[in-house]
Amino acid sequence: MDRRAGFRCPITALVLALAGGASPPPEALTKLREISREIQAKKDDYRRGALDRTRAALTELGENDAAGLAGPLAEFGRKGRETAPATPDEGRPG
Repeated sequence: MDRRAGFRCPITALVLALAGGASPPPEALTKLREISREIQAKKDDYRRGALDRTRAALTELGENDAAGLAGPLAEFGRKGRETAPATPDEGRPG
C-alpha cells in the first residue's frame, strides 16, 4: 500500500466515512467488493484443489492397498457425519 500517493485501504475509507456520518465512498465500496470476489475465488480454487488432491490420494491408495483404504474412509466418514451441517447451505459464507 502506497500511503505517499494518498491511497487508503477501502475498509479504512469506509469506516472513516461511516464514523463521520458520511456515505461511504463509492470507489471504496467497489474496491472492497472486488477484493471480496478475489478472496472467494481463491477459497474456491483452494477447496477444489484440496478435493482433487484427496481424490487422487484415495484413488492411489485404493489401487495400491485396497484393504488399507478402508481405515481412512471409515475414520473420515465418521468425522464427516459428526461435523456435517444440518442443511446444505448451513455453514457456507453467504
